[in-house]
Amino acid sequence: MRYSNFAEACSGIESDANNPANELLDLLKASTENSQALNESGEMTAVKVMQLLLPAVNVLSSTMIIKNCAVQDAKIEKIYSAVRLNAYAIDNQNQYSRRENLRIAGINEEEGEDLFSVLVTICDAMNLKLNKSDIVSCHRVGKKGIQNNNRTVIMRTTRDFKAKIFANKKGLHGKPDFKNIYFNDDLTTLKFKLFQIVRKLDNVKAAHTRDGKIHCILKDNSRQIVENPDDLFKLVKEGNSSNRVSSQVIVTAHSSFVNSDNGVHVNSVKEGNSSNRVSSQVIVTAHSSFVNSDNGENSIDTSVQNTKSESVKSNSCDSVKVLALNVCDLKSKLKSPELEVLCNNYDILCFSESKLDQYDVINIKHFKSLPPLNRKNAKRKSGGIIVFVRDYLFENVEVLNSSNENVLWFILDNNVFDYATLFGAVYIPPESSNYSNIDIFDVLERDIIKYTAETRCKVCLLGDFNAHTGTKTDFTEINDYVLNSVQLEILINSVNLETLGIDVSRNSLDLSVNNYGNRLLQLCQNIELLIVNGRLGKDKGIGALTCKNTTIVDYCILSPELFPYISEFEVLPFDPMLSDVHNALHVKILCKLIDVNKCMNSGEPSTIVKAVWDSKNLQSFNDCLNDENIVCLNDKLDAIDIASVSKDSINSLIEECNNIIIQAASECGMLKEKNIVNNNCNRNIKNCKVKKPWFNQECYTKRKDYHKAKSYNWRLKSVESKNNLIRCSKAYKKVCNLQYNEYRKTSLRS
Repeated sequence: MRYSNFAEACSGIESDANNPANELLDLLKASTENSQALNESGEMTAVKVMQLLLPAVNVLSSTMIIKNCAVQDAKIEKIYSAVRLNAYAIDNQNQYSRRENLRIAGINEEEGEDLFSVLVTICDAMNLKLNKSDIVSCHRVGKKGIQNNNRTVIMRTTRDFKAKIFANKKGLHGKPDFKNIYFNDDLTTLKFKLFQIVRKLDNVKAAHTRDGKIHCILKDNSRQIVENPDDLFKLVKEGNSSNRVSSQVIVTAHSSFVNSDNGVHVNSVKEGNSSNRVSSQVIVTAHSSFVNSDNGENSIDTSVQNTKSESVKSNSCDSVKVLALNVCDLKSKLKSPELEVLCNNYDILCFSESKLDQYDVINIKHFKSLPPLNRKNAKRKSGGIIVFVRDYLFENVEVLNSSNENVLWFILDNNVFDYATLFGAVYIPPESSNYSNIDIFDVLERDIIKYTAETRCKVCLLGDFNAHTGTKTDFTEINDYVLNSVQLEILINSVNLETLGIDVSRNSLDLSVNNYGNRLLQLCQNIELLIVNGRLGKDKGIGALTCKNTTIVDYCILSPELFPYISEFEVLPFDPMLSDVHNALHVKILCKLIDVNKCMNSGEPSTIVKAVWDSKNLQSFNDCLNDENIVCLNDKLDAIDIASVSKDSINSLIEECNNIIIQAASECGMLKEKNIVNNNCNRNIKNCKVKKPWFNQECYTKRKDYHKAKSYNWRLKSVESKNNLIRCSKAYKKVCNLQYNEYRKTSLRS
């Protein structure tokens, strides 16, 4: 069968209306309408090629559309969050401009009235003397209404006189002529609506405003200050039924600003009849939206929700903070409280060069440790990697087994992030080290390919790579002319940096490049990873130094799809109490809203048995010791063959010894039960006090001197101030080490 042209030959091909290949097919048909007739073999080949290409092009284009949509959605969410925060900041500035204003309600309105004389009379009733110099302006606001509807008076005065009015307004109580007169702060519309909502919460005993801030007294007599809708978290406390709020206000997480055609559209719960009133539990979620409606007034996005699921609790978070640091011997840094205080602000801690062995046990409050990577067959403790994860995230972590001793791999599942994310805590020895090997990067690359192929997750590498990369490109640059010539622009899975909002150029204060640096750049190009340093956050356009204030060896490296989720990246200032020569990396990654209390099951009491020694019961304790068990244990000790002793046999003997002592203590009443409550899931603990049993007054004195030097160096940033900081830190470390050793000796003696 012969056709007159290619268009006629392709006319029998069925295609979907939404098929992106239709445009290509139409173009081919149009270009061949006037061409010579195709012979049978050529025409059938072309038709078959088109039939094979259509599904492939359809799948490819659909995949790219979904991928780009996900990236754009993340960028839109980030913009929404920024707009919301800007709205709060603008409202705070608006409120600050009203700091000298007073709203006075209840003053009778008359034609041709003299408000100054009326205010003088009211102030006299409060035993205050009002002069004309005390008033900047005074007028009524609002439209004139019907009779007996008095408009509010706005009086602008000095802050001192405003404070005197609030202090003396109780003087009007009990005076019939002034019983309907009220003085209030001049609040913005957002603050006013927020104040109304706070007053309706059942666990709020009392609320008042002062200088534009809402001061609340809760039913447990604790005090809170509310400045924006996000602070509603502080007021909702889950517990017994008396602490639960009986009204229902649900402010959806991340529901910041919903734009309509004419402005910002907001759904609000109206008050009036009983059908509009809310009657269930209150759930107030972070990032609620107080936004301007079409008429210029502020309203809150609220809705009534009756659900069988548990309420969203007040202790929630929408980001995961990661700290990456070459700590240069973790045990020595934990002798002082500085490192633990810093850790309280983070959710994941990646420590490289931890210098631990199999017998070291490191505990950090509120965190759980992943199985550490300790350097084996070393003459002394060196290298090593250890990762700590906050308690409420631990159940979402999966540790991956790998033979690579330079990377600790773990995955945070998609319950935390939109993408399941493969984290790698990295420590690669320096090129001059006995443990160095250029093949380390080949093993690292193979691990990434293997795990991403199995789990389809994105990648985040953090740590000390000991690689100098300068400002060389970390992605493959392909000439656009070549791509267009072979028509492969949509077939190559190249990184479109502009679409993801990633800077093509990467700044760095360290321009040196070494072999490790070239190999790291090659790894990034091979598997499409990008270096964050010098591209994002406070480090954007800088590329701050991370080691000895001379080089960059500590990196954060990500899959391009994760870049829109990085809200903060910073190279923290050098602190000699945290590391000998390295700066810490601070990374904040946006995540799904995590209910911290639910993850931790916080607040549920548990009982532990604790031994309490009483010297008065010494004789009773001795009498309660079981002689038969002691003799039996002694016989087992005599029968042990030292050459064939095992760890299990030693543990068994120790357990028998413990049982003998515990049984005796129980019989003489030295075991006490104690109820504890699990409240160890709080994050961002400001001024957290980490207690060390060896930390005495001498340590506190040296610590105070160290912090003074640190603050001075932060302000001045001179060579002299830095030397002074290092000198104070060494004195502080020396005292801490001395007291720690004395404490250990005393403990062993006792």
